[in-house]
Amino acid sequence: MTLPSSGTLSLNDIATEFSDTQPNSMNEFYKDGSLVPSQKIIPASGSDITAFSGTNAPKFQGGTLPNNTQVYEGIENTKSPGTITSSLADQRTGLTYTTPYAGTLYVLVVGGGAAGSWWGGGIGYAGSGGAALLVSKSVASGEDYSVTVGGGGAGHGPANGHGQGGSASSVTGPGSFSVTATGGSHTSPYGSGNAGGTATISGTGVTTISSSSGTVGASGNGQTGGASGIISLTNVTVSPINGGDTQIWAQSTRNSPLTSNTNYWEPGSFNTTTGVWTFSSTTIMGGWGQGGYGLFGDFNGGHGAGGLVIMWMNPQQYQAINTNVPTSGEISMMVTLNYGCGKCL
Repeated sequence: MTLPSSGTLSLNDIATEFSDTQPNSMNEFYKDGSLVPSQKIIPASGSDITAFSGTNAPKFQGGTLPNNTQVYEGIENTKSPGTITSSLADQRTGLTYTTPYAGTLYVLVVGGGAAGSWWGGGIGYAGSGGAALLVSKSVASGEDYSVTVGGGGAGHGPANGHGQGGSASSVTGPGSFSVTATGGSHTSPYGSGNAGGTATISGTGVTTISSSSGTVGASGNGQTGGASGIISLTNVTVSPINGGDTQIWAQSTRNSPLTSNTNYWEPGSFNTTTGVWTFSSTTIMGGWGQGGYGLFGDFNGGHGAGGLVIMWMNPQQYQAINTNVPTSGEISMMVTLNYGCGKCL
């Protein structure tokens, strides 16, 4: 039934509205008791996706309920040349994301970038970028999702000169949910550029916010490593990180040859409360999924940047309700009824 807004209001009317079993007593209807809450949960104001824009990118936390924002970065390769094979870079595995409440889960995946290549006689080529994909999914509270983060390819070694490919980033979970962004492919010093990563999704109730097949990473172009697909995602505003490059999410202008001891990529630290990235130096920040540097000459094929997985829930917050209902003492039948929250006085 619906409680009347005027006229006679009996204790039995209230008990029926709040599904209270007999015997009924007025002290059961004090605020903060089992039947009359003092607050309810509502969506936080603003758009979930606009959290990508602003002074710091990303800043997903909103409202007053922790939405379990998690940032997982790929493995950093060392600055020394690697012994390159056709195998892909190592991945980070064994990671689990748990949904904190029922609502909408957002998932951003970026594959690892491929390394640049080199061969004797002044032949080389830059690595390609990893793919990127942004999706959302309706979830229940307490669902577990398995996370794998792709690594960036290691720079070429003295033997055969090929650049190692980046590895895939992926998230899998209930309802056959799966989203994968592959890394940039193995780099040949003789080719005219290697293919960028691609992305796929599967499962029920999945909405793609970028595109149905993800955004392909760019091929390397001579000296410049290919950008990751994140730069082309729709509904995503790429903004500077701590005052850095405006496109640093997609392509690190600091991704340099192995001979450089100052300008290169490495993982940073992300504060999930403030939305701020911290790097040991502004010359080595960002560049997720970026292809490695390529330049003619010995040992100049730079490492690819590691991939990235970011997961967060739609922001929610508490709203005070039943403010006129006492927590003890007398409950007046003249109290204003609040119908905006369901079971509340």
